[in-house]
Amino acid sequence: MSRCPSIDVLERAVLGAHAAAAPLRRHVDDCPRCRERARHIRENAALLDDVRAVGAASLTDCLDAAAAPGATPRRAVADAAPDGYEILHELHRGGQGVVYLARHKATHRTVALKMLLQGAFATSRQRRRFEREIELAAALRHPHIVTIFDSGTTPDGRHYFAMEFIEGPPLDRFLARRRHGVAAGDLLESRLRLFLKLCDAVNHAHQRGVIHRDLKPANILVDAAGEPHVLDFGLAKALGDGALTASADVTRAGEFMGTFAYAAPEQLAGDPNQIDTRTDVYALGVLLYQILTDALPFRVSGSLSEALHHIAEGDPRPPIEVAPLIGDELNTIVLKALSRERDRRYQSAAALQRDIEAHLSGEPIDAKRDSRWYVLRKTARRFRAPLGVAAAFLVIVSAAVVCLALLAGRLTRERDRALEAERRAEDHTRTLALALSTSNIERGRSAGRAGNAALAEELIWREYLLTLPLSTADERPATAPHNAANDCEPDFRLVWDSPTRTHAYWALWELYSAMPCRRSWCVQRGEVLNARFTSDGRSIITVGENGAVVFRDAETGNTRGICREPTSALSGACFARRDLLALATDATLEIWRLGDDVASSHLAAVAPLPHARVAALDFTELGDAVATAGTEGGLALWRFETEQLPQFHAPLNFAPSSMCFSPDGDSLLIGDASGYVYRYRLDAWACDRVIAAHDGETRCLVFDRRGTTLVTAGNDNMVRLWDWPALTVRRVLRGHRGHLISCGFNAGGDLLATTSNDRRVILWNAVTGEMLAAYAGHARNVSALRFHPSRPLLMAAGSDLVRLWDLRPNAALVTRSEGPGTVFAVGFSPDGRTLASGGESLFVSLWNVQSQTLSSRLAGHQALISDVAFSPDGRLLASASYDRTVRIWDAGSGECIRVLGDHKRTVSGVAFDVDGTRLASCGEDGETRIWSVADGSCRMRLPSRFWRCSDVTYSPDDRELAACDAYSEISLWDVSTGERRCSLRGHDGQARCVSYSPDGSLLASGGDDWLVRLWDPHAGSAVGVLEGCQDDVFSLTFSADGRMLIAGTRGGHIVMWDVESRRVLATLDTPHQMVFSVALRQDGRELASGGHDGTVGFWDLTYYSSHIAGNMAYQRALIECEP
Repeated sequence: MSRCPSIDVLERAVLGAHAAAAPLRRHVDDCPRCRERARHIRENAALLDDVRAVGAASLTDCLDAAAAPGATPRRAVADAAPDGYEILHELHRGGQGVVYLARHKATHRTVALKMLLQGAFATSRQRRRFEREIELAAALRHPHIVTIFDSGTTPDGRHYFAMEFIEGPPLDRFLARRRHGVAAGDLLESRLRLFLKLCDAVNHAHQRGVIHRDLKPANILVDAAGEPHVLDFGLAKALGDGALTASADVTRAGEFMGTFAYAAPEQLAGDPNQIDTRTDVYALGVLLYQILTDALPFRVSGSLSEALHHIAEGDPRPPIEVAPLIGDELNTIVLKALSRERDRRYQSAAALQRDIEAHLSGEPIDAKRDSRWYVLRKTARRFRAPLGVAAAFLVIVSAAVVCLALLAGRLTRERDRALEAERRAEDHTRTLALALSTSNIERGRSAGRAGNAALAEELIWREYLLTLPLSTADERPATAPHNAANDCEPDFRLVWDSPTRTHAYWALWELYSAMPCRRSWCVQRGEVLNARFTSDGRSIITVGENGAVVFRDAETGNTRGICREPTSALSGACFARRDLLALATDATLEIWRLGDDVASSHLAAVAPLPHARVAALDFTELGDAVATAGTEGGLALWRFETEQLPQFHAPLNFAPSSMCFSPDGDSLLIGDASGYVYRYRLDAWACDRVIAAHDGETRCLVFDRRGTTLVTAGNDNMVRLWDWPALTVRRVLRGHRGHLISCGFNAGGDLLATTSNDRRVILWNAVTGEMLAAYAGHARNVSALRFHPSRPLLMAAGSDLVRLWDLRPNAALVTRSEGPGTVFAVGFSPDGRTLASGGESLFVSLWNVQSQTLSSRLAGHQALISDVAFSPDGRLLASASYDRTVRIWDAGSGECIRVLGDHKRTVSGVAFDVDGTRLASCGEDGETRIWSVADGSCRMRLPSRFWRCSDVTYSPDDRELAACDAYSEISLWDVSTGERRCSLRGHDGQARCVSYSPDGSLLASGGDDWLVRLWDPHAGSAVGVLEGCQDDVFSLTFSADGRMLIAGTRGGHIVMWDVESRRVLATLDTPHQMVFSVALRQDGRELASGGHDGTVGFWDLTYYSSHIAGNMAYQRALIECEP
C-alpha cells in the first residue's frame, strides 16, 4: 500500500471493527505518520471509555478543571475527596496535578494529598507518569525523602496519593531566611551539613534504581527542625530490569523533562539513554553552587536558546570568584560535580558526599586528584602501545617487589605485634598480680590489727612464700637443724629481692611484733591431750589422743624420738612435777618415768582401771599417788610406791569433769559438769565442802606453786582465783569469749595463762589480775599450756599444732633513760658503734650500741639540745642547742673543740657536709649559716623567707643545701654561690624535717599535714606523697640503700615505707608518746628513737626475723596441703 489510509479506515482497523489486512498492518508499521495516528486513536478510545463510566456532574467538574486550571470547581472540594480523607485546603496547583492538605479520618494524621489534575480526561501517558511517581516514591524509605502513605482513585475517577506533609519552606527560601545573623563560618558549615543530608537521600534513591531528574529547590522542603526532604518524583526514571522499569518508560526520545537551570547537558539533549545517576549528581552540583554562593552557575536570563547554549557548551563561573570565603577545596568539589563530561563528574552522590565530609573533617579530598589523572589518561591514550609494554613490564617487576616487601613487612609486623602483645600481657599480668598481692597483704595487716591473727598469717604468708626462692628452704632436709638465717637473712638480701616479698616481710614483722609467735610446727594427727617441756627445756613432750608420746626439739619442732607408739587411744593424760606421766586407756592406767630424752624414759607401772573411761586424772605434788575419776562417776586412788591396786575406790553422785590435788596432798578437788567443786579429805575419804564455782561445767582446776591460790575455769567464760584453803573468791578474770579449756601458772606463780574455745591464749598477771597479752593465731582449740622452765616462752598445744609464744612485750625494743625531760635528737656514728642523743637533760649522751649502755656524757650546753650530727669520718660530733650555740666535740675524747655562737635565737638543726669541712646550722633567727669546721668562721648566711628554720641537710653531692622554713616551704640553696635555687611548696602546714636519699635523687620532707612528700631536687618538682602517718611528722631518715624511709611522729608511732612502691611496710608502736627523732644504723639492723618520755629506744630490726623463720615451715606446709 503506497497511500496512507483515511482516518475512518484506520480507526476501524485499530478499534477492531474488522480485521486489518496484512498490507495495512505493514503500512502502519512502516509509516511514522500512520503509526502516530493509530496511537492517538487508541488513547482517544480509552478516554471515551472512562468518560462513559463517569456521571454527568463529575464530567462537568472535570471539564471545568480542564478548561480553567486555576479556577475553583463548581462542586465542593470536599465532595471530590478520596474515601477516608477530609480535604482541608489547597496547598499547590501545577500543570499536571494539585496538592491538598488533608486529614486521614481514621488515624487523624495530617497528609499532603496529590491528585491528577485532569481527572478522568487525563491521558494514559499522564496516568502512567502519575502511577510511576507513586510507584517510585513508595519504594523509597529514607528520613530525608517524603514518604508515600496511600494511593488510589477517587469516586469521580481522579488518581491520587497521600504522602507525608512537610511544613516548611522550599530550600531557596530557607537559605534566604538563614542568611543573616549567623557567623560566616557557622553558616557555611551548617549549609554543607544540610547538603550532606540531601546527598544521602539522593544516594539512597540511586541505590534502589531511581533517578530523580528534577532536583531543584522547589522540590526540597526544609522542616522546622532544619531537616531537608526530597519530594516530587513525577519525572523520576527507574534503572534496571523488571516491571518498575517497564512501567516507568514514559519519556520519549528528543523530549526534555526537568528544569533547565538544574538540568545536566545530557538531559537537555533529550536522549533518555544518556540519563543515569550522574545526571542527579550534576543537579546536586548546581544546588551546592547555589547553597555556597546564593547564585546559579549559568546565566539563564535572556532567550531560551542562549540559556541552553550556556549550560550545554559553556563553563560555569568558579564559585570561589563569587564567594571567596569558601576556599579552594569547595571550589574544586563544585566544579567537578558540574563537569559537562559525565566521566569527570563524581560517579555517585555518595562520592560527592564523601568529599564534603572529608573537607569538613580536614581530610584530603578525591577531587584534587581528578585533573592530574585526567591529563595522564589523555597522554596515555596517545602513546598507548609503547606505554602499555613498559607499563606491563613495570607492573610485573613492581608487583613482585611489592609482594615480597609486603610479605616481609607483614611477617615483621606480625612478629612485632606478637612480641608486643606478649609483653603487654606479661606486664598486665604482673601488674594485676602485684595489685592482688598488695591487696592481700594489706588485708592481712588489717586483720592482724583487728586481732584475727590466723587470717592475717594466711593472707600474708601466702604472698611471702610465693616470692621466696626455692633454695631458701625447700632444699633443706626436713630433719636438718633449723636456722633463722636459712629462711630470712638478717641483712635483708632476700627481703629486698622483690617488692611483694619486701611488703610481706615487714607485714609479718609487724604482725609478730604484736602477736609474737616464735615457733609453730605440726604434730601428730588428732588432738594433743597434754604437753610439757623437759626439765632442761630443750625438748617438748606431746601426748596425742592416739596414744603417741613424742619428744620434739623445742627450737625446731623436729622429732627427737618416740617414747610410746600410737597403739591405743587415750582418754586422759597428766604430768607430775617429778617427771612422771600417767596415761589412761580404756582398760589400763600406765605410769611412765620420763627423762630429758627417749633413752632415759621408760614405762614404770601398768594397772587395770576400774572405770570404763577416765574423765579426769591428776598426780599429787610429790608424784607418789594418782587419782582417776570415771565418766560414770567412780573415783579411784593409786599409790604406786606401795601397791598396784587402787587404795581407794568409791562411787560419785555427780559427773566429774576435772580434778587436782592440793599442794600438801591432803585434799583432792573435783569439778563437775554443773559448775560445782567438791573437796575430798584424803584422810577421811569423804567430801567436806562443795562450792559453786561456775555457771556451767568446771573445766580446769590448778594450784600455784606456793599453794595459796586455786584457779578454776569454766563454761561461763570466766576464770576465778580462790584463796586456799579458805576457798573464798579473790578475783574474777574476764576476757575470754568462749568456754575455758586449760590454764597454768609459770614457775614463779606471778603469771597465769588461760585458753578457751575462742582459740585465744590470754596471759594474766596472777597478782593484780591485769590482762598482759592476748595471743591469737590458733586455727583450732588449744588443749595444753606450759611455761618454759627458764626462758620467757609459753607453749600452746592443740589439734595438730604446737606454738611457742614470746612472752616479752615489744621484745625488739630496748629503752634506756637519758635523764629528765624529752629526748629531741639521736644519731648513729658512721661505724654504727656509738649513738649520740640529746634533749632536755642538757647533756650529749654517748651510748655503746652493742651493750646499749651509756658510755659518757658531754656537758657544756645551757639549754635543751635540739639536734646532733656526726662528721662523715666519725671523729667529730656537732650538737645544736636552744642556748643559741653549736658545739663541735671530739667524738673519741669528749672534749669540746669549738663553740659557734653567732645565732641570735635558738638553734634547731645542724648538719656536716660530705667531706666534713663545713657545718650548716639553722634556727629561729631565720638564717641558715655555713661554718668552717677548721677555724669556726661563718662562711655564708642564707636568709629564710620567714622567722624560723627547723631543719637543714646537705645533698650527697655536696652541691646543695635543703632547709625547712617555718611555713610549709623548703628552700634549696646552691652552696657554692649562696643563691636560693628553688623553693618547694606543697605542705599544708609547717614543714618540720627534710632528708636526702643516699643517691641524691629524692628529697623527703615531713610536716604538720601528716604527709611525707617526695621531691625531685634537680627539677624542683614533687614526685610523690607517702601516706600512713596519723599525726605530725617530726623526723625522717633513709636507709643506706635508699629503699626504705622511716618517720617519727607526734602520735608516738614510727612508720616505715618502701620508697619505690610508696607503700607502708610497718608501723611500730613506741612508749615515747611523741617520737622527736629517728636514726637508722648504716647496716640497717638497728633503729634508734628519742621521744617525749625521756628515753632512747634501741630497735633490733632483725629480732622478728627469727619468728618469721620459726613459722615458715608450718605455713609452707599449710599452703602445700591446700587442694
